[in-house]
Amino acid sequence: MGEYADEIIEGRRGQSQSFDESITPCDTGIEDTYAIPKSKTLILGASNGRRLGDFSPDVINASVSGASFENIDELLNHALSVMDDTDASVEKVVICLGTNDITRNRSDPDEVNVNATSAVNCVKSRFPNAKIGLCTIIPRKGKGQSILKLNETTQSVNNFLAKLSKKDSSVSLIDTFNIFCQNGNAVRPLYDINDPSGVHISDKGVDKYIVELSSFFGNTHVVEAIVHTPALRKRNLKFKYYPFIY
Repeated sequence: MGEYADEIIEGRRGQSQSFDESITPCDTGIEDTYAIPKSKTLILGASNGRRLGDFSPDVINASVSGASFENIDELLNHALSVMDDTDASVEKVVICLGTNDITRNRSDPDEVNVNATSAVNCVKSRFPNAKIGLCTIIPRKGKGQSILKLNETTQSVNNFLAKLSKKDSSVSLIDTFNIFCQNGNAVRPLYDINDPSGVHISDKGVDKYIVELSSFFGNTHVVEAIVHTPALRKRNLKFKYYPFIY
């Protein structure tokens, strides 16, 4: 797995590790070019969430490699610990988790559904006035029965996430699955060619993901900051990852 050893954890390890709140996973050193607003959007994700980088001062990317729906409380605590403006309110929260949950529960979508529901409820409890963006889980790139089973479970969970968002006016579905899947197959250019797991997205995948998030953010400079500065995004990918270990 080479340089992806830390990213491709996917529930393969049996040892537990406590969450280190001193870590800032998306500290790229990019200078803020906009005035820091009084409201923030949080991104709570895993390794693909990390790849979105720090692209706007009003978006706190608290993604950590290896995270799952079950880690939502830790991710929330971590997000608050790295906020640079303690007076700012949290207006929106994006949840882009589920890949690691699918790996550990590939034959039990109901377990993932329960954990996803708990994650949404946790965010609502912490930020009752925030709008929640719930991302669908992207498919795996590859072939074979194992990949087919994972993607079958992914689609089942995504159907549940769609129903969950329809029942709750505070939750909006962000359909990233259909960006990364066309005609039943993963869109290969949107995935990292050097990643053997078929999980992690490429620079093109990052751009597509950001554009999809932009409508939920309601902020056009978010897209401009990431799409028009690819060199900064690539630099972000070289930073060390700090995964959850199971």
